[in-house]
Amino acid sequence: MQLFQPPLRVQRGFTILELLIALVILGLIMAMGLPSFRSASARSALSASTMDLIAAINASRAQAVSYRSTVTLAATDGSAWTNGWNVSIPAPHDNENQSFKARENITIVTSGGQTTMNFNRDGTTSAQLVFRVCHDNLTGETGRQITVNRLGRMTNEDFTCS
Repeated sequence: MQLFQPPLRVQRGFTILELLIALVILGLIMAMGLPSFRSASARSALSASTMDLIAAINASRAQAVSYRSTVTLAATDGSAWTNGWNVSIPAPHDNENQSFKARENITIVTSGGQTTMNFNRDGTTSAQLVFRVCHDNLTGETGRQITVNRLGRMTNEDFTCS
């Protein structure tokens, strides 16, 4: 006598246990990769802010020579470059003024705490100015130091943030 046997069922999908194991493994992989992603994001913000500052310096000098007048590069709020900076061109070209903003968590300090830099009609400046650009989350890491000499020439080099 043979008892009734239900047809064999083919398993489809995952069991709860398999799903939980996969989620744990995924969580571990993400936990290992997240610090690396944060560091890469911080370096990207540092690089972008540095390039914006370099562009503003080059534009200020070029416009001073081109318009044969004094062009001012200044901290946005008059006290800190970290909050951004403006390129101010005198009339009648003042419609070409530009504003820049530093990325989040970027600190920019200058030698002597200067908040303005004037480029004369020949591209020179009244004094050398050194900008130090660092990311707040990269303490002890490499930042950028931008030096603009009295001739208006610029150097861009590595600097260890403190």
